[in-house]
Amino acid sequence: MGNVEKTIASLQREHVLNLSRLNSMPSKRLASLIRPSGYFNIKTRRLKNLIVLIRDHYCGSLKRMFADVAMELRANLLGVNGIGPETADSILLYAGESRFLWWMLIPKGSWPDMA
Repeated sequence: MGNVEKTIASLQREHVLNLSRLNSMPSKRLASLIRPSGYFNIKTRRLKNLIVLIRDHYCGSLKRMFADVAMELRANLLGVNGIGPETADSILLYAGESRFLWWMLIPKGSWPDMA
């Protein structure tokens, strides 16, 4: 089992794999749960930053977030401290599932500058 899988399993085991629980969890506790993924203190801050975006712009709803227009969602993700183009695109592709697949097929050099 890889480090990411260990981290997800840890969060599932503690029944905290949802936005409200992650948001209300003390940073030290969250860091201890995501420790296997490495750079856990930095990742804790970045995860909390992402949760603030989802809470403030999408009323805490991943469904609403992924219903957003792809370019607007990508721009919002890039506005989160700690999320760069590769992470934003991974969120669109993997968490947003196939709905954003077309976005990934556009050659990177022709993407609009959203930073």
